[in-house]
Amino acid sequence: MENGRYAEAIEDFKAAMDSGCRDGGINAELGRIYERLGDYGKALEELKEAENKGCSEPDIHKDLGRIYTTVGRYDLAIAEFERAIRSNPESGEYYRGLGTAHVWNGEYTRAEECLLKALGLGCSEEDARLELAKIYSFRDDQKSALEELGRILDINPSNGKALELRGRMLVREGEYSTAVDELEEAVRLGQNMTDNLIRLGEIYRENGEPVMAVQKFRAAAEVNPDGDSLWFKNRVMNEIELTERKTELRSKPRSMGVVLTTKCNLDCLMCEMKRHNLDISEKTSGMIMEYLPYLESVLWIGGEVFFSRYFETLFDKAAECPGLSQTIVTNGLLIDDKWAEKFSGARVNINFSIDGFTKNTYERVRRGARFEKLIENIGRVNKAGERSSKLKTTFRFTILKSNVHEIGGAVDFACRYGFSDVTLIHVHHYDCGENLYLHGSPKTTEFIEKEVRRLREQAAGRGIALHSRFLHAGRTEDLRREAKNEIQCYWPWQHLFVDIVAGSRPSCRCLVSAGDPAKCRSLDDIWNGSIMRQYRENIVKGCYRDMCDREMSEFECLKSPISGGAIGLPEVY
Repeated sequence: MENGRYAEAIEDFKAAMDSGCRDGGINAELGRIYERLGDYGKALEELKEAENKGCSEPDIHKDLGRIYTTVGRYDLAIAEFERAIRSNPESGEYYRGLGTAHVWNGEYTRAEECLLKALGLGCSEEDARLELAKIYSFRDDQKSALEELGRILDINPSNGKALELRGRMLVREGEYSTAVDELEEAVRLGQNMTDNLIRLGEIYRENGEPVMAVQKFRAAAEVNPDGDSLWFKNRVMNEIELTERKTELRSKPRSMGVVLTTKCNLDCLMCEMKRHNLDISEKTSGMIMEYLPYLESVLWIGGEVFFSRYFETLFDKAAECPGLSQTIVTNGLLIDDKWAEKFSGARVNINFSIDGFTKNTYERVRRGARFEKLIENIGRVNKAGERSSKLKTTFRFTILKSNVHEIGGAVDFACRYGFSDVTLIHVHHYDCGENLYLHGSPKTTEFIEKEVRRLREQAAGRGIALHSRFLHAGRTEDLRREAKNEIQCYWPWQHLFVDIVAGSRPSCRCLVSAGDPAKCRSLDDIWNGSIMRQYRENIVKGCYRDMCDREMSEFECLKSPISGGAIGLPEVY
């Protein structure tokens, strides 16, 4: 049914209810229509009203569970699927839905039990085994995951989702030739064609085949329904220019970070921003606004972003851009109902700064804050998230002398308050007396490494993404690219960091300012200025001297802001 027909059906159902019809089945059908239209808030309202009117269809609970899974409220999804199962314990589809919700809630053992039960009750074998493959992949059991995908493809060699997932897993295993075959077949079957063609282009580029890479990027542009949008045209052009190692670009950045203000409502122990008293100018705000339609991600930071008089206008403009995901770094204490409502209608990650999991530690580090207000506002954002699948919450924890004893509670706190992602960071250059990077003892470092290893195990078992950027904590891999002829750092091609304190650079970790927006006619003067071109030329030559932060380069910088980088887009399965 096309959207126009959906609109007609909605009007007919509403007319029936206006005439006095009390049939809850009408509300249930309205809910399913709203779900197909992507209006999950209205879908939930109608399905709940159907239940209130006494509609006894067990599928109502299945529908509610499916929508709650979509919007990331896995606890509520689990409760609804369990209610559906109580009404019909022989439904394999109900068990499959329950298993899927447990997968995304990080409860892999329970998810596996439900999915195996679903298979025993005769549900769709391909769907259940695909979820099992994801479980094994999340557990880093690649052998079992690939076996499940093999079983799916034995049943149906044309299962595009299985081919896509297997291809992406084989890339991680370094089996590029087989991965290419799987992804090519997935594309031929029409599975996620744009993303898979771009992934193929990346594989060819990373393996020294630039001509084939460019062909795949151009093919992606031809099949994408958003092919005429500025952000997608920019994405393809950028991939091609990176592949061809251009140093003067026609493409704009694909992501940006923006320091909006140094002003804040708190006086945190470790913060150096309070030494400044700066705000982004109206001119710079206007230049940033011109770039927003080209971007895929933007990071807003401060100070406290809600102190910037231009932030609301920038946020609203960014929310209108279809390809753009926003991340807001905030202490969260100034979020009110108006902002929570805005968040519910945007693709946005609210990244809370939380440096203590008890009232005493949190308020000691974040002087001027109230722990009760933090918890209240986390709840306010989570409630808004019930109406949107595009709103997520994450938090960052700065490891300090005053709070290092609490880092072991990070995953428990994340689970308790609905966070999907946790990042542990350190104070880098600033010597505030709390800086464990400069003043930590071997004993403290050993403690942090042990806690981070334990947290990684907890996070893997509970569906939480954990990132550690404390330099010594759990650092077990060299991030340098080993593929043939591969550029080691993509930041100068893909990202622009606009900093009112230290000037604009490819990344906040880069050492040399590429220019001050206040002194430019447009951001183009910086993006293709002499310093940015020099960054690109140096990286093509493999020379990072005097431009890159040598202490951070192997750990954080030598990767892409887009392809799985520090602030990039999530991996798509």
